[in-house]
Amino acid sequence: MEILTTEDFNQIPYNVPNAQAQAPEGGTLPNVQFQNYIDKKVTYVLVKLLGQSLYESFIAGLDALPPEWVDTNTPGYAIDDLVFYNYHVWKSLVDNNLNVVPKEGTSWTMVEDDQWLMLYNGVNNYNYNFKQNTWVGMKNLLIPYVYAFWTRDTMRDHTKSGTVQRNQENATVVSSAPNIAFAYNEFSKFAGNYYRQSNSLYGYLLYGNSLGHYIDYYDDSYYETFGTYLQHTFEYPGNMNIFNI
Repeated sequence: MEILTTEDFNQIPYNVPNAQAQAPEGGTLPNVQFQNYIDKKVTYVLVKLLGQSLYESFIAGLDALPPEWVDTNTPGYAIDDLVFYNYHVWKSLVDNNLNVVPKEGTSWTMVEDDQWLMLYNGVNNYNYNFKQNTWVGMKNLLIPYVYAFWTRDTMRDHTKSGTVQRNQENATVVSSAPNIAFAYNEFSKFAGNYYRQSNSLYGYLLYGNSLGHYIDYYDDSYYETFGTYLQHTFEYPGNMNIFNI
């Protein structure tokens, strides 16, 4: 399961031109170079935030999920087929189960809440430290991060004569630095840290651990608690201004 794809970069303010390539037979295809860049950046930053052991467990948990529910699965799901939908894994109770949104009833039953789906999708209005919080999910965290670095890294072209900055006829070239700094600081806000836990990844990880989600996914022979693990492995990304790109 890919956490981000090129299709996630077609909306303002994080629109990336040519994120999709034109297919010979019509339609679009992912820009392979950009997708490879996305995959590399996502892996790098999630290891920095989650630590290696929790990151590996997160990816393994997503990969182990059954297929996502779709309403076009002709001729329909068979009895005992498993799907994921929102934060849950569901089991079909009937054959030819088509166009029925998973919910408790005669067609579906919930198998379990899935901690990796909750971490991936985000959770609204959960109570932690006597406050209502929201975790925006991995896509909202990572899109501005990738956008910031892709924009920075593609501002200039490498030629035989050296590095050049593109110029446009009939257009005024303006600095991308404010957009890069804005995107990175949005990412940093969503990431959070020990001192900024509200509505952040850091705070949500502590909340999830309070539910028992991550008890078995860190080295408890070395770290006394999951909170200690986070304090040692979670690398706060800091902030960026337009001069330190």
